[in-house]
Amino acid sequence: MADVVDTGDRVEMAVESLIDGARDVLTADVVVYATGYRPTDPLWLLDPALAAACTRDDAGRPEVRRDYRLTTGATPQGRPVEVGLFVQGATEHTHGITSTLLSTVAVRAGEIAAALAGATAPAASRVLTT
Repeated sequence: MADVVDTGDRVEMAVESLIDGARDVLTADVVVYATGYRPTDPLWLLDPALAAACTRDDAGRPEVRRDYRLTTGATPQGRPVEVGLFVQGATEHTHGITSTLLSTVAVRAGEIAAALAGATAPAASRVLTT
């Protein structure tokens, strides 16, 4: 985006190609400028002792299992973590680029719910028979 002009009832936006420098002017009712997404480490939300019990990969990112449960060891006091800690988001490094898409929130929530219920497979992939 090279330039935006508010004309009163419309917005004119000049868009410039980073490939060949070509410039086009678009007219719109509204312009939404999306800046992207940068994942953050969710462990800062935890008590420091509990966060220290969460294992990390070689790059320092939390290790996350297939069911979105954080992998844990013992706390600095030597106590094992006896609860499941699940994350929704912050899993692109383990689950791929689609893990941050809002369109798959319900699927991820279903997989977490299945894990909490002790199911062996995510609810969406189980076949029900009568």
